[in-house]
Amino acid sequence: MDWDEIWRFFGDKSTEAIIAIVVVTILTWVATQTRPIIKRELQRRRELLNEIERLKGVTAELDGRIQRTLNAVGKSGDGGNGREGQGLWLTTPIQQPSSYFMFQSGQCIPIWVFANLKGGVAKTTNAVNLAAHYACRGERVLLIDLDYQASVSSMGLRDTVRIPTAGQSSRATRLIDGQYKPHDLLDDAWAPTIGNDGMNQVANFRLIPSAYDLARAENRLMVEWLLGAIQDDIRYTLAHLLHHEETQASFDRIVIDAPPRLTSACVQALCASTHVVIPTVLDKLSVEAVQTFVDQVKLLKSGGICPHIGFGAVVGYQSGRSARQIPDAEELIFKTLRDADLSQELYGDPEQCPACTVRRFDDCLSS
Repeated sequence: MDWDEIWRFFGDKSTEAIIAIVVVTILTWVATQTRPIIKRELQRRRELLNEIERLKGVTAELDGRIQRTLNAVGKSGDGGNGREGQGLWLTTPIQQPSSYFMFQSGQCIPIWVFANLKGGVAKTTNAVNLAAHYACRGERVLLIDLDYQASVSSMGLRDTVRIPTAGQSSRATRLIDGQYKPHDLLDDAWAPTIGNDGMNQVANFRLIPSAYDLARAENRLMVEWLLGAIQDDIRYTLAHLLHHEETQASFDRIVIDAPPRLTSACVQALCASTHVVIPTVLDKLSVEAVQTFVDQVKLLKSGGICPHIGFGAVVGYQSGRSARQIPDAEELIFKTLRDADLSQELYGDPEQCPACTVRRFDDCLSS
């Protein structure tokens, strides 16, 4: 269409018609040019709304995680008059390992944890001696040091072996962090040295050593689990490993030295073990701690955390300072056992208790 045709087209139109045509033409052009822009803007707004909804979900999830953490460590009751709660280790949901059926069927090898929430009661001494005793009898024994103070480790291994190099985690840390596979317990565990010269080893005796980094790992795992950063139930990390058929076939007995606190490592040990052995000095303060610990273990059992663990023994230790307190201490132990509906036979004379009379490391050399 040339200009003459355009003029003829508009020549017979009224002014209003011409204006309408021009307006429609302009609007059509504007619509053509702005349609992609409007489409992009609508898409951006839809994406923004989706992001807002996603952030709402994230916020709700974070609120739930924070509330879970507060519930785990919070008080029971109202206001400042409330009592401390039952403890974070009773937090639900509970993801028990399928291997727990072994406890009921009696298929699990003995796994004994030496534990008490009070330090200085000969946990390490009893754990080491009992493990060495069974190793010298020919059993394949795994001794696990889960106390960051690493007393067991320092007794059985040279510093160059037990202390991790810069940038590395201790074996105990990797153990509770889920970094071990069953074959690692044989490949990565050390045979502890025995005797005054530190040169002798028992071939069927293995030790997983600890170090001070374990304390930091315990705190990290607890916080990550409560906040939901870890989906697996960290209470059963060790149980999954020790109950594995390869581990069960590799050892005849496992002995664990637990820390004197209800930390991640201690709870993992309780959840993995068949029996808990509670050493104590025979004085009033130490025996009172036995009562507290028995109550705590029973709470974990009734709460479904470690329902199958049994009470193996209460092991008395006579220190020079406790000699005059022994009768009163023993009576308090018997009362604790009665109150907990446990057999008084769990406590024996310190001179007769098998856990106290096992041979020391040096005795193994002459056998």
